[in-house]
Amino acid sequence: TGPVIGYMATGGHGSDLDLVLPAIEQLLKEMPGLRFATFGTIPPPERLARFEARVAPFKGIPDYSAFHERLHDLGWWVAIAPLEDTPFNRCKADTKWVEYAFSGVPAVVSDLPVYHKACADGAGALAADTEQWLKALRTMLIDHRARQATLAQARQRLIDLYGRDRLSRQVNAIF
Repeated sequence: TGPVIGYMATGGHGSDLDLVLPAIEQLLKEMPGLRFATFGTIPPPERLARFEARVAPFKGIPDYSAFHERLHDLGWWVAIAPLEDTPFNRCKADTKWVEYAFSGVPAVVSDLPVYHKACADGAGALAADTEQWLKALRTMLIDHRARQATLAQARQRLIDLYGRDRLSRQVNAIF
């Protein structure tokens, strides 16, 4: 596929998406071949309507295995996981990063503690403001090697943090 920024979320995450919209708009202006896609129940923001066919929604899939297959098959070059800095969001897990990495999509995520461990050592890019979102997304979109290196680190991080052996040891330790 051509360059695509993707966002997987439910409809209640519009305010999270608002955090990165200025960067996405800027990149859509700069890169005529760039597309933006949503996956799940979140609709594309009205703010991006002027980009017409370059902005597309994809419906979510309730079957979890089929969901991952579809996420992979969408061909996104980079995915985003913006989160507002709230006490509730500071208690979340890094599930969105896990799903992106598992589906073969490198991620740029909000610079919050929930993502620090997952993104350490280049397994994802952290962004706290519009300039950081722009820089990280631009890098992922124009630098194939950086994108592949991030994805390779993310895959290794998945094995290290969530591999079957490690999870089995954690369960056995509890018992």
